[in-house]
Amino acid sequence: MLASIDDREGAVVREVLSMLDDPGDIEDITRLLQQSQQLSAREQQLKADLRELGVIG
Repeated sequence: MLASIDDREGAVVREVLSMLDDPGDIEDITRLLQQSQQLSAREQQLKADLRELGVIG
């Protein structure tokens, strides 16, 4: 399921990027998407760590 969500998000992102004319906008959006992915991965790791420590269930 998660892979299909990522595929859909990727398709949407590619479509949005194709509509932009300013390369600077594309760079900014790409950077923000990468940061978002990094934060999401970090969030998942922190949640796993908290579960392992018994802080959250």
